[in-house]
Amino acid sequence: MSIIQHLFLRSPNWLKEIAFSGEAIRRNWYRRYGDYNSIRKEFSFANIESLSREQIELYQIDRINSLIEYAKVNCPFYKNRFSLNKIAALNDILSIPILQKEEIRNNLKTLISTTYNKRNLWWTYTSGSTGKPLKYCVSRESIRIRYAIHDNYFELYSLPWGAPRARLSGILTTPINNEEPPFWVFNRVFNQLQMSAYHISSKTAVYYINKLIEFKPVAIIGYPHSIYLLASFMLENSIRLDCVKVIFTDSENLIDAHKQVIENAFNVKCKDAYGLGEITGGAFLCENDQYIEMYPTCLIEVVDEKGNPSNPGEPGRIIITDLVNYASPFIRYETGDIGVLSTGCNCKWHNIKHIREIVGRVDDMILTTKGRWVGRLSHVTKPGIGILESQIVQKQINEIEILIVPALDFQAESMTNVLKTAKDYLGSDMNVTWRIVKEIPPDAKSHKIKHVVRNPSIGIPLFNGLT
Repeated sequence: MSIIQHLFLRSPNWLKEIAFSGEAIRRNWYRRYGDYNSIRKEFSFANIESLSREQIELYQIDRINSLIEYAKVNCPFYKNRFSLNKIAALNDILSIPILQKEEIRNNLKTLISTTYNKRNLWWTYTSGSTGKPLKYCVSRESIRIRYAIHDNYFELYSLPWGAPRARLSGILTTPINNEEPPFWVFNRVFNQLQMSAYHISSKTAVYYINKLIEFKPVAIIGYPHSIYLLASFMLENSIRLDCVKVIFTDSENLIDAHKQVIENAFNVKCKDAYGLGEITGGAFLCENDQYIEMYPTCLIEVVDEKGNPSNPGEPGRIIITDLVNYASPFIRYETGDIGVLSTGCNCKWHNIKHIREIVGRVDDMILTTKGRWVGRLSHVTKPGIGILESQIVQKQINEIEILIVPALDFQAESMTNVLKTAKDYLGSDMNVTWRIVKEIPPDAKSHKIKHVVRNPSIGIPLFNGLT
């Protein structure tokens, strides 16, 4: 932690508000500058809704061809990376090598376009949840487009820019060992209550809820695990927050069981977003809770271990091409995430590519003794009664431990069914145990809660037999 961060955390809240608002002004210089309303109109969801699948693909082909032509001329890294000049169909992009994170680390300077002033770029790091944090930069133009789409999506759920909102995320607002409020700072520029995700516990949840009741946010945005903990506290204590009209989750994988609890507690829809800081585009949930590709800003592929397109309904690696950020082009970027393409959707955006499910990170897999990689394990603990939080830990190839944070109505005897369910999915030869813990610690690198933790010595999935 830097000296500046150290001083900030120990400052009075009024000074923190000034600092937050100053940073918000700097961020808005990147996000909402110039004729921002024109950008929002250009990327409105009404425009997205009106196009056919053929028109969408032609648009993406044109954007990819422009990106290839630009990158070969202006980015030294790409000058000899691929031989093609243009693609005629989207599948032609398969001839371009997949861009790995380690390549970016080793070639960051040559990835940056020579036409951009580096001082005008936004430099930052990924959370590092799958390894070392990745340093990258994005252009001011791509940031503006990203937030134009975000603002347009929020307005679909009656959340205009400037409406009061609360955000629960990994920004520290007070020293980590503090057990007394405030655990938040008000951002006056965004009209946003920034709340620390690190300090939520059974003891502090009441402080968070009371502050939300006082602040009256129209929406709550942030880490699904943190919002779930508050939702559980609300249900246990029969608390309602009628001011909240919608919940938006991001940054972590949204587990179905957590989504149900959140929606029950707040009595509103919980909408998840899939995105990465290093990529302009991403995907949002449609009305049928499938993810729609934000095709104006990115191309999303789902491929198998050999790099061939996965069939709809089959899990595969998510590869993304950023169609907007010319400052440091990410062409066929290996995200480290696993997704499942949809077989179709009857929502109003049915012509757009849909991802049925974001399974999680590559690290969110368990390797069985039979050589199968198993994901989507949130259902394992469903038979348990009174489980507040859980985490599945694979210590060895045949050793699984399930960590349980009990709720007030926890029934230890129900864990017999949990262990049985785990063996049903992972194999009867797996040694599955459980134990109670006070809390599930966040990942040391990303500071996010992981539902599955695997001993690194076990290896990395190659998708053979992935279920």
